[in-house]
Amino acid sequence: MIAKTGWFCYDIGRTIRFLGGISLKTVDLSALCQMDYAIMKVVAMYQYWGTESSFTYEDRPWNGLMYLLDGSMSIKTEKGRKEAPQGSLCYIPQHCRYTAEFSDCHGAGPHDVLINFLLYDEGHTPFSLSEEVQIIFPRNGSYYADAFRQIAGLFSNGSLLPGRIKALLYALLTDISLEVRHARLRGKSYASIWPAIEYLEKNFLKSPSISELARMCSVSESCFRRLFKEYAGMAPLEYILRLKLNRARLLLENGSLTVGEAAAAAGFDDPAYFSRLYKQKTGVSPIETLRGRF
Repeated sequence: MIAKTGWFCYDIGRTIRFLGGISLKTVDLSALCQMDYAIMKVVAMYQYWGTESSFTYEDRPWNGLMYLLDGSMSIKTEKGRKEAPQGSLCYIPQHCRYTAEFSDCHGAGPHDVLINFLLYDEGHTPFSLSEEVQIIFPRNGSYYADAFRQIAGLFSNGSLLPGRIKALLYALLTDISLEVRHARLRGKSYASIWPAIEYLEKNFLKSPSISELARMCSVSESCFRRLFKEYAGMAPLEYILRLKLNRARLLLENGSLTVGEAAAAAGFDDPAYFSRLYKQKTGVSPIETLRGRF
């Protein structure tokens, strides 16, 4: 389902129905890195399992993210069985029903780190990151092992700083989202333009030219334009404009900058041109957004 407000358009995910009639919105994990969302009620723990241990959840109350430090896990849902070997990540959606079985857990230390949490979008609607269990095979396992341990360590030490724990989890989820997104792109026909996509999303305020972006990918400008439109659904310059206007909208909604200051911070040299363009694309003026009418 797509929500639209003026020119701004974003995928708010699908609503899925789990066992027991519970409905929950889903947002694709690869899109999470570009969302504004809230993490609530984080609980992190080390888990210790014996070989051939198992447990069943009828209705999981939280989203769960697990890193397998030692041994492996087989997880069975209504949609089938998935295997999570040592060094893999496992995401389990809220309200999921499943059975987990552990094997090869021979070490004396913890066998996995589990982080439970709730997710809410900008409209305070709870959401999940998948309809089913996801197994992720990260490229840098040691980084993720350290990140999971750091979160579990803070929680197990009785940290009274939930903001610090959440900050670490935001960073972890962003890295996982980017990794999943990159992995999917590598298998698509527009994977060749990934260097430019990555550069553009970090440096759109510099307004790079099409020729610069094409050179980064060693493709012609016409090829770059075609592949980029396939990827984003719009031309590169329109995409840059969208990123700038979205940045301006956030700055205006924050209320700490004037219209002229927000325009400059979003890469627009002429406030009058910015105001005309903003009204054209969003349907409201910058001053209306600044006053909280957007």
